[in-house]
Amino acid sequence: RLKAALVRLPSDCREVILLRRVEGLSRPEIAGRLGITERMVSEHLTQGMAILAQLYLRDPAELGRKL
Repeated sequence: RLKAALVRLPSDCREVILLRRVEGLSRPEIAGRLGITERMVSEHLTQGMAILAQLYLRDPAELGRKL
């Protein structure tokens, strides 16, 4: 379910979440790697985690459908 939800995230949010949660990079490290501000990193994390929670908590059968 989690992988299915991750695939449905906007690419910028997915990339930031994976860098933060999987690779363990800090916000400044992510900002430097992606060439964006730390504020944008925070916004992508917040937006992505909200979408991920919404998708992940839905019925698993719905993960295959569009929002």
